Amino acid sequence: MKSKDNKNELRLSSQAGSDGLSRSRADQADASVKQPNRNIAADAQSEITERNEIILVSEDNEELRAVIRELLKDQGYTIIEASDGDDAIAKFISSEDMNRIKLLILDVIMPHKNGREVRDAIKKIQPDIKTIFISGYTEDVMRKKGFLREESFFISKPFPPQVFLNTVREILDSGA
Repeated sequence: MKSKDNKNELRLSSQAGSDGLSRSRADQADASVKQPNRNIAADAQSEITERNEIILVSEDNEELRAVIRELLKDQGYTIIEASDGDDAIAKFISSEDMNRIKLLILDVIMPHKNGREVRDAIKKIQPDIKTIFISGYTEDVMRKKGFLREESFFISKPFPPQVFLNTVREILDSGA
């Protein structure tokens, strides 16, 4: 599930249009993220035990979902996992901690409901919830097809773990 290169970057990749997970090595990060500008996850390492944040992760690829879960759990986050869009909405609604879920991490293209549909449904219940969309497709393709809006945060797969964790921390800390 995990692959590390010489720079200790975990590379996760999903072929566009498939559910497969592949491993690759790269010398550079190639994530497309809406301006993560500081190394928040590394700075917050000493605060891990103090975190009381819940994140709902919906990704239809089981292997990738497990990797994301472990990355986030290692940073002290509580994770609720969903395997598709309907599952994400059902788990959000049925969660005893629904009001404490601060972030959605949603695959853009999933069975039953896509990531935007999931976010829109959950925002009707909790308007201030924050969202990161992930996809094996590029951000441009997702925007052109109407899956993302301008205010959306997006990370292309594959992504280095530190970029992913920095983005999570920055969005949780932001007023956006």
